[in-house]
Amino acid sequence: MNRNIIDSLLVGAVIAGFASCGENTWNDHSLDGFKGGVDYDKAVSGSYTLTADDYKAISDLMQQRATTDPEKAEAKAIASNCYFNKYGTYPASVALPAYMATASFPYYLASDGSQADVAYEEVSEVPAELNALAAASQYKVTSDDYKSAWGSDENYINAFSPMTSAANKLPGILKKAYPDAEAGNYAVVNYNVSLTNPIFGTVEGGAKFEAGSYFLVADGNIAAAPLAENKTYGYLQAVQVTVDGDAVSTDVANAFVFEEADGGFYIKDSLGRYLYQTGTFDSMNLTKSVPDDGGVWTVSVADNGLATITNVSVGKWLQFDSRYNSWGSYNSERGSLPKLYNAPVVATRATRSVVGTPVTESENAVYYYDGSSWSVADGVSVLNPSDYEAMGVRDNSLSDADVYIPKYLGNKFVYAQSGDTRYVVYNTNKVDLFVYDGTKWTVNNNGLETVVGRFVKKSGEWSFSKYIGKATFSFFNEDELMLDRSYLFVYDNICATPLDKSSNYGYLAVANILVSGETVVLPSDANAFSFVTKAVVDDVEYTVADGKFLIVDSNGRYNYYDGSHASMQLKDAPEIKDGEIAPGFCWSAAHNEDGSWIFESDYGDGNVRWLVYSLSYNNFAIYSTITETDKYPKLYLMDE
Repeated sequence: MNRNIIDSLLVGAVIAGFASCGENTWNDHSLDGFKGGVDYDKAVSGSYTLTADDYKAISDLMQQRATTDPEKAEAKAIASNCYFNKYGTYPASVALPAYMATASFPYYLASDGSQADVAYEEVSEVPAELNALAAASQYKVTSDDYKSAWGSDENYINAFSPMTSAANKLPGILKKAYPDAEAGNYAVVNYNVSLTNPIFGTVEGGAKFEAGSYFLVADGNIAAAPLAENKTYGYLQAVQVTVDGDAVSTDVANAFVFEEADGGFYIKDSLGRYLYQTGTFDSMNLTKSVPDDGGVWTVSVADNGLATITNVSVGKWLQFDSRYNSWGSYNSERGSLPKLYNAPVVATRATRSVVGTPVTESENAVYYYDGSSWSVADGVSVLNPSDYEAMGVRDNSLSDADVYIPKYLGNKFVYAQSGDTRYVVYNTNKVDLFVYDGTKWTVNNNGLETVVGRFVKKSGEWSFSKYIGKATFSFFNEDELMLDRSYLFVYDNICATPLDKSSNYGYLAVANILVSGETVVLPSDANAFSFVTKAVVDDVEYTVADGKFLIVDSNGRYNYYDGSHASMQLKDAPEIKDGEIAPGFCWSAAHNEDGSWIFESDYGDGNVRWLVYSLSYNNFAIYSTITETDKYPKLYLMDE
């Protein structure tokens, strides 16, 4: 979905001095080239900012054109709102040229070929995510769900914990709860969570070992303990503990965390250090980062409850050696194997109590269904009961969202950058879009922004040309490409980006984008690719065959297939062979029913490649074989 609409809000930073709905008169406007007497026989250019009086004059003009009551109401709103509705009856592209043709616009007599960059306020359509989030399903995790998550009808709690986390279990729970979910659906989930793991007793003999936090106890009362904080290697210390049934009385700092790893588990002590072994030593090495080698262990629990914890790299297993009163890992039987007792999560050294049933809190999360699986919704926050409590709100019902939520976002995202956005869900199914302008968060559910539109005069009439300071792209779902135009290659919420100017080949990297409805707005056209039909090489113009085109990035370089590599190759000009553009530079495209496009480069003699986005490598490449992890891109056409 994405993460983070309104990259285009950054345009506000470059429109220095522009102010909409001000009380200035036209004499205060700055339109370079028109001051101090204008030669209307010459084309000139400059900039202009609308005032409240301008919006009022434009509103009056549009009301004269309106023929129905809704149209009249929309035209009248231009004056009161001081903005244009991009998708309404009277957008800026319609209303401004009419106004610029009147004497109220100071330079309406400018000659053909003139251009004016006009700053004004504009709203776009309500983001589709707002409606989708407002319609989100509400799901409260049940006792049966918790039993399923913990894999037991007895050893479970009505909550998630570090060893059985919501992130790992909720996707499966939602998949079962909503078997008919469709792509784009949201769910607001309420569940309980504990910061500590429950203690259910020892790991039973023959049971499958699971990641979690454990005490290692040998000979009934000797537990392993971490090395001192200043140590980087050595034998694990031994401490005496009291075992009463399935409960161990000892400092939680003596617990070890087993984390899942490829081929086994990582073992981490309460100081956050990973245990690993190398070479011939029987002692432990310690590191704060995941070890490159020697850090993976397997765990096998026998029927009698004794655990064999073996280092995969060196083949040694963990034992308590009573002769040295320490714990090491040996390649022969040297001592006693441990039993494993469930321990509280090792959160901090300040945690000192062993608990049975931990304290739980109620939390909310928003999940998104992409058509195949549920995952935490990107770019969405949801208020938790603790947030309402901190706001002094009862019954989890917030009435002054515009006051409290900006403060909540300011505390939660202290490193937010200008233009960042966040959907916030509250009061069960209420949702607003908030935008950060560099100093504060504000509600922006209709995409209000300051824009600069370039208007040009041709045949005596002003007309909208393009936005300045941003690039707008619209979903292109026609059967045939429009050539000699620029597009974005898009999959989901990312687009392809041109290779760096210093590179002559490589896989196309990606950038995150926000698709609002069927529109993408970016600060520039830097990520656009042009599909052109002609190229000039050594002062000679060449035209590709019908149905073919060249792909040129925003750096002016031609993207081509060299006949062997899956990476894109680049040149400043296409190669010419036998008087024609070489086949590797020539592309064709076919439109799929799902809106995606198959881009093909036929090198000849059956050597064909297709442009796809690779889920496996998170880049765009050209492959000869397409797998289920390779996705054809959709196209977004750049507005002219």
